[in-house]
Amino acid sequence: MHRSLDSILPQNERKEISGFFHTQNKELETLRNELINSIETNLLWSIIMETKEKGIEKFNEIIEKYHYNKHSRIASKIKRITKAILCFYKKEKTRKDTSDNIKHTFNEKLNKDKAEKIKQEKIKQERIKQERIKQERIKQERIEQKRVKQEKIIVGMHIKTYLDAKDNRPFGIFKTYFLENNKEGWNFHESADYAIKKVCEIYRRENNEEIQELFKDRARGNPYLKEEIEEDTNNLINK
Repeated sequence: MHRSLDSILPQNERKEISGFFHTQNKELETLRNELINSIETNLLWSIIMETKEKGIEKFNEIIEKYHYNKHSRIASKIKRITKAILCFYKKEKTRKDTSDNIKHTFNEKLNKDKAEKIKQEKIKQERIKQERIKQERIKQERIEQKRVKQEKIIVGMHIKTYLDAKDNRPFGIFKTYFLENNKEGWNFHESADYAIKKVCEIYRRENNEEIQELFKDRARGNPYLKEEIEEDTNNLINK
C-alpha cells in the first residue's frame, strides 16, 4: 500500500500546501507514489526545502550533495516533483499576498471611514454644543430684558403712586419714598435715570410747571441739575 503524499511533509507544513496533494494530475500522482517507495520521506523533503530556499537553478548541486547523480532517473523525478511543489508554493504566496493586499485595503478604507465618521460626529456634537450655548444666551438675554422691563414697570408704579398721593412735593425727596416703599428690592441708583425720565414724562403730560422746568433743564443739560442728581446718587450708594 502506498503512503499518501502528505507523508513526505513535516507536520507543520502539511496544512499549508495540503491543496497540492489533491491535484488531478495523474502523472504527478504516479510520480509521487514512485518517489515515496524510492526515497526516505525526510530526505526527499530536505531536498525540496533546500531547493525552495536556494532556487531551482541550484538543484543539481543540492541533489549531488545528497549523493544522487544529477542525470539519474530518480534525480529527474525528484526535480519534477520539486518544481511542482515550488510552483504551488509560488502560487500560494501570490494568492496570499493578493488576499493580504485586499484585506489591507479593506481595513484601510474601513479605518478611514471610521475616522471620518468620528470626525463628523465631533463636528455634529460641537454644533449642538454651540447651539445650546446660543440658546442659553438668548434665554438669559430675554430673562434680563424681562427683568429690566419689570423693574421699569415697578419703578413707574412707585413714581405714579408717589405723584398721586404727594401732590406738589419736590422730586428730590422721591428717593426716600422709593427706598421706604421698595419691597421688591430694586436699587434706586440703577433705576434713577429711568425714574427721572418717567417723572418728567408724567409731569409734562400733566402740565406741572415745576416738572416742566425740570424737564427743560434736563433737556438743556443744566450742570446744576446734573450735579444734584449725581450728589443724590452718590449719597445713595454710600448710604
